[in-house]
Amino acid sequence: MGYQERAVKGSVIVFCLGIIGAFVNYLVRVLYTRNMIQEDYGLFYAVVTLFLMLSMIKDFGLNASLVKFIPEFSVRKKHEKIKSFILLAIIFQLAFVALASLFLWLFSKKLSLSYFHSSQAQPAILLLLLYFFGNILYDTIRFSLQGFQHLGLFATMEPMRSIVVLVLSSFFFKLGHGFFSAIYAYVMVYYLLLLVYAPLFLKKVFPSFLRIRASINIGDLHRMFVFGIPLFLTTFFGMIITYTDTLMLTYYSGLTQVALYNVSLPTARLIGYFHVAIAAVLFPLTSELFAKKKIGHIKSLVTLLNRYILLFILPISLLLVTFPNLVITMLFGKAYVAAAGSLRILAIAFFFSVLLGTYYAIFSGIGETKLLTKITLIGALLNFFFNLFLIPSYGILGASLATLISFACMTCYAAYQVKNLVNVRLPLLEWSINLIIGIIFVLMMTILKNQLTLPVWTETALVIFIGGSLYLGLLFLFRLVNKDDVVFLKQTIGKFLPFR
Repeated sequence: MGYQERAVKGSVIVFCLGIIGAFVNYLVRVLYTRNMIQEDYGLFYAVVTLFLMLSMIKDFGLNASLVKFIPEFSVRKKHEKIKSFILLAIIFQLAFVALASLFLWLFSKKLSLSYFHSSQAQPAILLLLLYFFGNILYDTIRFSLQGFQHLGLFATMEPMRSIVVLVLSSFFFKLGHGFFSAIYAYVMVYYLLLLVYAPLFLKKVFPSFLRIRASINIGDLHRMFVFGIPLFLTTFFGMIITYTDTLMLTYYSGLTQVALYNVSLPTARLIGYFHVAIAAVLFPLTSELFAKKKIGHIKSLVTLLNRYILLFILPISLLLVTFPNLVITMLFGKAYVAAAGSLRILAIAFFFSVLLGTYYAIFSGIGETKLLTKITLIGALLNFFFNLFLIPSYGILGASLATLISFACMTCYAAYQVKNLVNVRLPLLEWSINLIIGIIFVLMMTILKNQLTLPVWTETALVIFIGGSLYLGLLFLFRLVNKDDVVFLKQTIGKFLPFR
């Protein structure tokens, strides 16, 4: 099997299991909304967001460096170096987490009353300190598995984590622990998974780990930081985009607004998983074409993606724009229908994220990693300042607008950079026509919704069918769907798919 075929097959495995994990994560949120009052649901995600932020920065890129150096040392049979690098990553994270835990322990009462505005936050913070330490070993094993290219085992970890959280949460809810059911699940999950994955790692992946001797030196740590810090910065800036809205909502708007936002945000984020599917094939494919200096093929591929992502992802976003009340009521109940306005805005924001994720895959494939960091920094700054400006006055609508503005600006700048790097024409006219068709699509469905008085599911199905037929008809009428593009897509990407 060739390297590129291996890469794509691995990507498909990771993507498929990742989708399962995302679906289960969504079920976890549905479970929590059905078993907690709004304030408790908001408090849980406010506290957990703080810990998620700290867990993302705890290694400063050291775990990511394992993915690079483990394959290199494996080829050269330097297993003692692999052990040294793994131990360095663990020791550094333990030191950082110990300091962070001491700070949180000392100021837990002040944080709970002055920031979270809830006395329940203090015991939640103290319990989640245990989450930190299990997360260190879990993440180190996960990144090491990726470095050893055991992608099947690597890809099972996050879905299994989500499944165990779902099962544990359900169990503790049945026992009547309420809000703390979710806390107990998040604390226990890593330790339970370590009972499974640590023995597998030591027996199947790195059986010599306990036998070989390793030397710890500052030079190796410096080498890991040199590689890991640039990747860490990209992750850090991305973290600002992901988490600052929830943290600012907690402080300025209260836990009810956090609860509503943590209904609209994950629902809209489902759209974003489409770029994971695209990137799973696009990244290795672009890498090969760039290595072979086939820039013309990359140009054709970008041209095709620029047109077809808009054609097929836009209507999915617009369905959420048209039916937010129905989606939220069906999944989370009427108590959360106030999140509908936020969902409308975020549905458009995550449409941009699909385009942005596609451009990121192209940048990665042609080695423009510094550009990734630059674009993410721009987005982080925009997101932070717009959140700071909008959230105090507009709550979740302000947070949603900040996300939309940052994603839109990042996507426009990324599109401009792609245009320059591969000398491709941006189809501005086609995009404009497609957007007008999208507006007609939404107007038609809105008019039909207001005119029809059928049972809700019959009415929804009929509205989508008529609106969808109109959308497709207009695409063909304005010749936005081109048969030659479809043929090119099959010929270029089809040969790399693992199943044909």
